[in-house]
Amino acid sequence: MDWSRYFVVLITQALAALFFIIIIYKLLKRRKDQSSILLSCFYLSSTLAFIMNIIVVTLIFSNSNLANLIKTFYFLLSFLILFGFAFLVIFILDLYYVQSLIKSIKVQVFILIYAIFSFCVFYMPGALSFIGDEFTLQYSFELSIVLYIFSTLTSILPSIIFIQKILKSIKHPSLRKKYRRFTWGLFGVYLDLYGAILYNTWHNPIYRSIWGILTTFILLSSAYLIYIGIGRDISPSDKL
Repeated sequence: MDWSRYFVVLITQALAALFFIIIIYKLLKRRKDQSSILLSCFYLSSTLAFIMNIIVVTLIFSNSNLANLIKTFYFLLSFLILFGFAFLVIFILDLYYVQSLIKSIKVQVFILIYAIFSFCVFYMPGALSFIGDEFTLQYSFELSIVLYIFSTLTSILPSIIFIQKILKSIKHPSLRKKYRRFTWGLFGVYLDLYGAILYNTWHNPIYRSIWGILTTFILLSSAYLIYIGIGRDISPSDKL
């Protein structure tokens, strides 16, 4: 039995789902503008994926003969995790450009392409496989490479470029401090994404045990830094 898997799902992801729900509530309670909605969508996509993963583990524990349902849940939660980063990228662009981007044709096309790719990539031949009766998810080597390249080009690099532009344009010390916290949180969630892809690809017991502990700290602390950095106090004056 892979105890690191159950720790990640039943402890780390359960705590993260609860924490993200609280953050979403606080974000939307304070302000229901475009920035708050975009950031909430990022948290929401991860929350839904974590809840699905908890359901999957529950079904496995109950010895339910629902193999097709379990595989469908794995497909959907993988899609939600990957697609959620589209909202994070647009949130950063919204911080930089200020004006409403969600109505932009380019942004709408970006979301559509991101969604289509995030959906179709897991249909690659042999992309997802399952080990044993516990349906341990495994990504193929080819899928992991594609995910690393796609995430780097569409999420990480644009985030770095625009965060650097934002930081260079900020003069006020307190605002720079907010964005630095946000930046650390941003790098944290991307590190967690990279680690999760490797976790689902390389089934080395030592790595999986270490990552099971590390991801708890990285996931919760990075989400919190994003929230207290910009999400909690975001206002038009915090944008360029």
